[in-house]
Amino acid sequence: MSSTLQTLLSPTSQILPNTAAVIGIFPSVMGVACLINPRFGFSVFDQRPVSNPESQKLVDNLMRLFGARDVYLGLTNLIAWQLNDRVMLGYCTLLGTGVVIVDGLVQKWQTGEGEWRHWGFVPVTALLGAGLAGWLDGMV
Repeated sequence: MSSTLQTLLSPTSQILPNTAAVIGIFPSVMGVACLINPRFGFSVFDQRPVSNPESQKLVDNLMRLFGARDVYLGLTNLIAWQLNDRVMLGYCTLLGTGVVIVDGLVQKWQTGEGEWRHWGFVPVTALLGAGLAGWLDGMV
């Protein structure tokens, strides 16, 4: 195995944890944006504005739920990073991979396209989480 990969996966390397922390910032920021302006979050899913005021109220509140979920998702990564708990950070990142998969499915079911905007992150978060959780330790 190359020395670069050994360095990357080394238990003392800060590359993986710092990358996971940076990735954790993204859902946190998106979540705050959805909490402040739920229609922004709705537009991310390529949805047209809702014309019925009662439906718009429901959509706005559902987007706030998504926003809260995203803030939580990002903060779990950042807290695990701050506590320097590589294994927990790995599992949090892996769990986030599941959220990204479901987000892509919802996008596909609702609009018929756009799932790869979400699924493009899956290999990155899955490998990053696996590396942090120690699942790749035997490969080095």
